[in-house]
Amino acid sequence: MIALNLLPPEEKENLLSNRLSRKITLLGINFIALLAIFIFLLIAILFAINIKLKIAQDNLEVIQNNLKIEKFKNLQLTIKQINDEIDSLDKIQTNYRHYSEFLKDITAIIPSTIFVKKISIDTQNKVILEGWSQSRDSLLALQENLKKSNNFEKIENPLTNLVKPINIDFQLSFFIKENAFQHK
Repeated sequence: MIALNLLPPEEKENLLSNRLSRKITLLGINFIALLAIFIFLLIAILFAINIKLKIAQDNLEVIQNNLKIEKFKNLQLTIKQINDEIDSLDKIQTNYRHYSEFLKDITAIIPSTIFVKKISIDTQNKVILEGWSQSRDSLLALQENLKKSNNFEKIENPLTNLVKPINIDFQLSFFIKENAFQHK
């Protein structure tokens, strides 16, 4: 087929210019469309990142609150332990007996003819007094003095202590009364 071009050169140029203009316009529209799609994708990515950032911030806040709660619980536990220790020390201090006062009192009660070898006190405040007495009368005087004292009770003087009249190795037991010699 034969193509004849009967258009004048100005028209040809005009047509060529129109085609070029359409191509440029189409290329521009394509570019703008691609740019719009790219911008839309960037906005979508930015929106997704903001959502993830908000979630991460919420998680961080929850973790920080949990840590604060955990620290608070640990602090409460530490305070409770310290209070328990203080109560224990206070109880010890309240129940503390002044054994120096006990020794003063017991030495004032013991007659001069009795020699004490050993004094032991257990946790129930039972006192065991071991020693030597010159005579039975001195040992009975000690027993009587202990009974008269306001600080002692349940005095036990076994009969074996009273068998010999002189040079007696003895062992007495008695209890310190509940509030005797305690810290006031």
